[in-house]
Amino acid sequence: MSDAQLVGTVERVTFRNEESGWSVLRLLPDGERQSVAVVGVLPAVLEGERMRLWGAFAEHPRYGRQFRVQAAEAERPSTVAGVERYLASGLVKGVGERTAQRLVAMFGERTLKVIEEDPSALQGIRGIGPERARRIHESVMSQRGIQAVMVFLKEHQVPTGLAVRIYRQYGAACLDILRQDPYRLADEVQGIGFKRADRIALDLGLDPLAPERLRAAALYALSQAAAEGHVYLPDEAVAERLASLVGMPVDAAQSLEAVQALLAQGRIVRGTGDLEGALYLPQLADDEAAVARWVVRRLADAPRSATAAAADPELSDEQAQAVRLALERRLIIITGGPGTGKTTVVRALIAALRGSAPVALAAPTGRAAKRLSEVTGHPAQTLHRLLGYGQGEGFGPTREELRVERVIVDEVSMVDLHLFRELVEVIPPGAFLTLVGDQDQLPSVGPGQVLRDLLEAGVPHVRLERIYRQSSRSGIVENAHRIHAGRPVVARPDFWWIREEDVERVADRIVQLVTRDLPAEGFDPWEAVQVLSPGHRAEAGVERLNERLQAILNPPRPDLPEVAHRGRVLRVGDKVLQLRNNYPKQVLNGDTGRIRAIDPRDRTVEAVFTDAQGSHAVRYAEGELDELGLAYAMSVHKAQGSEYPVVLVPVVTAHYMLLQRSLLYTAVTRAKERVILLGSPRAVAIALEQAEGGRRYSGLEARIRALAGG
Repeated sequence: MSDAQLVGTVERVTFRNEESGWSVLRLLPDGERQSVAVVGVLPAVLEGERMRLWGAFAEHPRYGRQFRVQAAEAERPSTVAGVERYLASGLVKGVGERTAQRLVAMFGERTLKVIEEDPSALQGIRGIGPERARRIHESVMSQRGIQAVMVFLKEHQVPTGLAVRIYRQYGAACLDILRQDPYRLADEVQGIGFKRADRIALDLGLDPLAPERLRAAALYALSQAAAEGHVYLPDEAVAERLASLVGMPVDAAQSLEAVQALLAQGRIVRGTGDLEGALYLPQLADDEAAVARWVVRRLADAPRSATAAAADPELSDEQAQAVRLALERRLIIITGGPGTGKTTVVRALIAALRGSAPVALAAPTGRAAKRLSEVTGHPAQTLHRLLGYGQGEGFGPTREELRVERVIVDEVSMVDLHLFRELVEVIPPGAFLTLVGDQDQLPSVGPGQVLRDLLEAGVPHVRLERIYRQSSRSGIVENAHRIHAGRPVVARPDFWWIREEDVERVADRIVQLVTRDLPAEGFDPWEAVQVLSPGHRAEAGVERLNERLQAILNPPRPDLPEVAHRGRVLRVGDKVLQLRNNYPKQVLNGDTGRIRAIDPRDRTVEAVFTDAQGSHAVRYAEGELDELGLAYAMSVHKAQGSEYPVVLVPVVTAHYMLLQRSLLYTAVTRAKERVILLGSPRAVAIALEQAEGGRRYSGLEARIRALAGG
């Protein structure tokens, strides 16, 4: 894990971020005359404190030789001078420089022991009364508590950064909680999941089949399923996953006991009626039930007459029907593949409404909203912005009823169950909701398959099927429909199919195209070209392609600030991707931007993102850098709702577990001018054969039908 070990005394704390624990300090190693620079995530660090550090030396282009910490533990000061500096550091409440001198003059090397074991003896020092003695004792004991926690967690392979977070959560009660119920960490501490808490529990000697372990595993199975897009799991699927997680057979009685205990605690809920065998996390069950009730109420509303409202002579019959039904129905879906005129219908609908009713136009991502605004000529925004996320006191929506008569949502295939619930609950009674999307694209990253469930539940919809003349000449549109039908793709001037079996040569060819061949044709590799890979691993995966493309497009330079974080490097100028929703910062999962500034000393990064509302800068502290990834290559899921002039798609057998028809279809339909498919014919055939791509467990359709009585 570590190349070197340092033991010595902290001379000076140059910088410390209390939120993340990131520190820059000077340490004087034992037996040495010159201190060394130390950087990394550390527990509370005191000048004069002795530290034992594990890590490795590295050369920083600006700051020179540094020791980069991987693990650390504090040791008690062992000399009079060390004790005095420790007490005078400012982190021991009630002790300044003069008081530290007086204490050490009185008690010498025994000073800390006296403070801890006999604090009343401090009252013999001038200026220290009973209350001040108590504060000094409690402060030193608190520091000892932190050190004990750090040692304990280090023994259980918990990184220092997470250890700091755990201590901040529980304080002095930390060790007791860890020993009594380590699974609380998975629920209550960000960055610690079931697997890490489970490792600590087993290290502490917990019975592998202990009831608390089985309950935690069952709960994690449902959380894991939600991360995969499922809204619930059947009983038998929970039992299977539970056994897999604990790594040994679990009999039916034990599994049932764990589930029943969680049901009794209200930590999971069971479906009813046709969903009686379904186990839900409470929030997802509540979301699903709320959406079903809203849909059934809206379907019961009488249509509004809209005769001659869609008399645009440029519209085809099916497009005119879509506009007419959207004007009449308070809930309607307009769906169809590429080239079928969904955008034309939205433009015509807005034109028919102009001046007669306030309309809100929205899409799930900033890029999708920006594109929607450009193609319709009408202001659009993200769904999260429409709902007021991050604008109130909390991080959720403000939940104020929208002051509009109609909401039109594009790219609705991307909308997960919870976001859809948030949307429908702020639409005024009597207002209209028009949903637009392609049901054949990948479903949302989050739980649910809202568009598919609404269509299958019988929500009124128009499926646009005719491919229009300007699109019929497009090889991209032609091949998208071939992929949807499970038919082989064909090469066209705007659809290149480069056959290559060797995954390394696929990666080499992608790098050559992005950095040399396409720029030679006039395509900007930063703005016009996007690599979309099915997977993150392997030579043609997102991670390795990002490393290689960054090395050529934005190589290291002495004058270019950079910051290393968890095995990757971020540089000024890098194309970056937001990896999770951050409502206070107004950036969403999938947003892309460029790094504008980096401060390598305090490890902060500033990136600029652009959406339908314009550009805005976002600052990331060191503890937030997990939210940023490189975006020279990205997953197909992250690109949903976006369009790029040129899209390159590696399709290799190394990603065979991820290959499916909807994924390939989604990747291809992100391109406006050219698709370049590279890889193995066998891998493409695998994707075309996987029609469903794995059905999600979702009860929305069943709930709607049950409430509607059919």
